[in-house]
Amino acid sequence: MVAVPGTKQYGALSALVQCVSQARLCFSVPPSCFYPEPDVDSALLHIDTHRVRIDDIAFLNRTIKASFAMRRKTLANNLSAAFALTKAQIEQILAQMNIEPTARAEALMPAQFELLARQLDHAIKK
Repeated sequence: MVAVPGTKQYGALSALVQCVSQARLCFSVPPSCFYPEPDVDSALLHIDTHRVRIDDIAFLNRTIKASFAMRRKTLANNLSAAFALTKAQIEQILAQMNIEPTARAEALMPAQFELLARQLDHAIKK
């Protein structure tokens, strides 16, 4: 949830949480604090929600999930498979946002997902 864009840890959950709140790592919790001990590391997060700048959270969530649906595919491929828009229409939206057509979801900042959701929603409603 606190992962930064461009890292392997950054995914749909990180992007969505960062769109609607500010999350920060408080401290790590070692596996020895649990029984049975898990094979994962745990942490305590502090999440402050803030006013969302997008009207439709459900559509934002759908946009983010579709973007990360297949991590090795480009945004244009993932989004054209999820929405009633052609790949060319998606690429045009990305170009208007100064995003390369070969970009992948993990390269986008949370604010870019908000704008992308608005642009997709507008294009679909045309």
